[in-house]
Amino acid sequence: MKVKTLQIVWHGKEPVYSVDFSGAACLATAGADKEIKLWQVSQGEDGYATIQHTASLTGHSKTVNCIRFSPTGRDLVSSGDGGEMLIWQPCADAQAPRGNLSAEEEEPCMKRAAVLRGHTDDIMDVGWSSDGSALVSASIDNRAIVWDMGDRKRGAMLAQLAHHKHFVQGVAWDPVRQFVVTQSADRTCRVYRLKPPAVGKKARAKAAAATAAATAKDLYCCATLSKGATRGGVKVPLFHDESLPSFFRRLAWSPDGSMLAVPAGVHRFEEGGKEGHAVHVYARDEWDAPLLHLPGHSKPVVAVRFCPVLFKKPEPSGREDVGGQAIDLPYRMVFAVATLDSVVIYDTASPTPLCLLGALHYDSITDLAWSGDARYLAVSSRDCYCSIAVFEPPVRPLY
Repeated sequence: MKVKTLQIVWHGKEPVYSVDFSGAACLATAGADKEIKLWQVSQGEDGYATIQHTASLTGHSKTVNCIRFSPTGRDLVSSGDGGEMLIWQPCADAQAPRGNLSAEEEEPCMKRAAVLRGHTDDIMDVGWSSDGSALVSASIDNRAIVWDMGDRKRGAMLAQLAHHKHFVQGVAWDPVRQFVVTQSADRTCRVYRLKPPAVGKKARAKAAAATAAATAKDLYCCATLSKGATRGGVKVPLFHDESLPSFFRRLAWSPDGSMLAVPAGVHRFEEGGKEGHAVHVYARDEWDAPLLHLPGHSKPVVAVRFCPVLFKKPEPSGREDVGGQAIDLPYRMVFAVATLDSVVIYDTASPTPLCLLGALHYDSITDLAWSGDARYLAVSSRDCYCSIAVFEPPVRPLY
């Protein structure tokens, strides 16, 4: 693995707040300069990542806080200050990216397809459903909103999730489309699930075939994650309060939907002990207590992203072990945890981190993104720069 902070003009002298990949090499970045920029990533002869600027998308009038490609990689959603949220689609006559175009030569490759209106304040995070038919957004107006992304009613508001009492700073949609999870500065994480289908084979088959947009109205709050127990059984808060020095709490589901990793965690081993920074990992549909804690971070955790690729387990096979806890999986998964000043990479086959990426940026880290082939990991920061880690192709075959 090789990692480097690329010393180029990403978004002028403005902070970079979000990154995301479409496919294996198309990287999108967004920040306080109100623009979205597209880049082509490749590996140079020295083994480090190199990039070429291919396009700039303008349309926001304020800071852009989050960008996410749809599951197919075709559409892009961007959200920003003042409740602005735009949907972008490829232009019908878009040319193949030529790289490092000047402003005069630049040709638009994506166009605005919809403007989503509903939030009254800054939107900090967005997440697509796995079928691309809907998305959910998180805002400091204390709400999360579910939107229709179908062709007929694109941009229509499907549901409002308004149970939080403070800023909503993170959202994640279950890959199986059964759960939507929100995280807030009120020190809670709320889990919304679909109402169970009616009794009968036909009703269950119909529910299984329904899109996320069609079932969004059936979401209800089934659990509130807020406190955990120490070794002595004393209940203590699981998450940081509003004093967390970041506007982002970007939680993530594993690609198979078996685990949910929640950032901005705090953890005490015993009553009266020192409070440390952690990630709490929950097993699917088991919300009474975290499956495991990943403590030991020197700064608060602001984002988690799972690698989209599943890997074969090392020999001998058996039960996985993460953080001293067993997880029964037929494969191994890799995920990155971003604190304010470092990135820690874990996998589900080891109780210890795979590696630590530190001393990359002079200001706080804001977002993470894996490429579709697991070759690149992009990191954005408030210091106006991005870093890209390059991983060699895995020795073990993919799962």
